[in-house]
Amino acid sequence: MEGMEGMEKRLLELERHVAAQDRRLIGLGCRVKRYRQALLAVVLVLVGVALVGATGDKDAEFRTIKAQRVFIVNATGMPMGAFSSDEHGGAVALYSSTQQPVVGLSSTEKGGAMALYSHTGQGAVLAEIDKEGSGYVSAANRKGYSRTLKP
Repeated sequence: MEGMEGMEKRLLELERHVAAQDRRLIGLGCRVKRYRQALLAVVLVLVGVALVGATGDKDAEFRTIKAQRVFIVNATGMPMGAFSSDEHGGAVALYSSTQQPVVGLSSTEKGGAMALYSHTGQGAVLAEIDKEGSGYVSAANRKGYSRTLKP
């Protein structure tokens, strides 16, 4: 019977040891979580510092910039141009100082398109590819009358 008591003592000691290891692992898991959060905070601060440092009258050189939309702004922060992408490809837009679109270049499902607008934002010239793959140019006056030139 004394052998059973000795085994029970060892079993209890092992259970305490395993419980202590579990507590240590839980503590390590919490520490790892805190370190990850701290690392994320440091990375966010560094990115913020880099972005703040990238503003102003500074030159920068990049090999590759990837984005779905990029705005070109003037000194007051007003958009003067945009590069964007959609399901058909890319697009470029230029705006006047009154925020009216004046030039548009885009990819379409048929090919490419170019549009020129008046200072009021009214469409004036459109060059595009039709369903058959031929190009055409359409010009409109300020009253909305237009003529189309096709091959």
